[in-house]
Amino acid sequence: TPNTNPAMQRFHLLTVLTLLIIFGVKNSHATRADETIACQIIAQNDVRIPAEAPGVLIELPFKEGARVKKGDLLAKIDDHEALAAFEIAEITHLAAKKRAESDIEVRYADMASKVAKVDWDQAIAANRDHKGAVADEDLRRKELDYKRLVLQIEKAQNDGVLADFDVKVKAAEMRAAKMAVEHRQILAPFDGEIVTLFPKKSEWLSPGDPIMRLVQFDTLHAEGLINSRDYDPGQVDGRPVTIHVELTKGRKVKASGKIVYVSQIVRARGIYLIRAESTNHPDSNHWLFRPGLETTMTHHLENYGSSRASTR
Repeated sequence: TPNTNPAMQRFHLLTVLTLLIIFGVKNSHATRADETIACQIIAQNDVRIPAEAPGVLIELPFKEGARVKKGDLLAKIDDHEALAAFEIAEITHLAAKKRAESDIEVRYADMASKVAKVDWDQAIAANRDHKGAVADEDLRRKELDYKRLVLQIEKAQNDGVLADFDVKVKAAEMRAAKMAVEHRQILAPFDGEIVTLFPKKSEWLSPGDPIMRLVQFDTLHAEGLINSRDYDPGQVDGRPVTIHVELTKGRKVKASGKIVYVSQIVRARGIYLIRAESTNHPDSNHWLFRPGLETTMTHHLENYGSSRASTR
């Protein structure tokens, strides 16, 4: 009003501006606490299973579309030669172990040295009683026999140490032969579904040749981009999300998840990647969410205001 004190006018104006700022901040926080971005569904594990050893593919028990469990036999390469090599390595290892455990040579050398020592001592005693009873040449030979057998004990003991090393070498060879067998049996590294088979049974494979494409569908990721000017990585990492997917005929489904990865690299226009993880569910005989689907993801940042204030 015209009669209002100028100081009161300034007070009322500051009050209105303060209220506008407070409501503006609250509305900004409310928007950012429930923001939806475009994203894409990707598989957590999508790998090409390779051949690990050369040979003919003799077993391929599953067809495309089959669901397998971790540890299932996916394929088998001819392992007859590898099995024979493992059997030889196993036998040679057992033989080396048996030799290492035997102390016959040590015991024989010990007993023989004791006999030689008695024979030498008797010759010395005979010469002491009757000078020249044993010729000097025979006396030296008896002494040599005794000392040779003492050294034979040491040699037998040293041979035992070497035999222990030989056991270790043979054990390593046996493990290598066993690995050669195992490399010809391709096992599933995780629960998944066979999407593509590359070779056919009876084909020759070289190490590295792809056998099949295996995809894990029970746990999926959703990737999207957010702006670094709106959110710091620490404010979105670990936050809950809701993933929305529109299926055929307008059918809409959603799933809960959590942000498990935030990229440290900022791209053009100040955006960076975030990735959420969610559990997938089968819909009849097929999966509800499929890798490659374009969808949206709502990330919930209820405590965004307090988080942002704490970073200042």
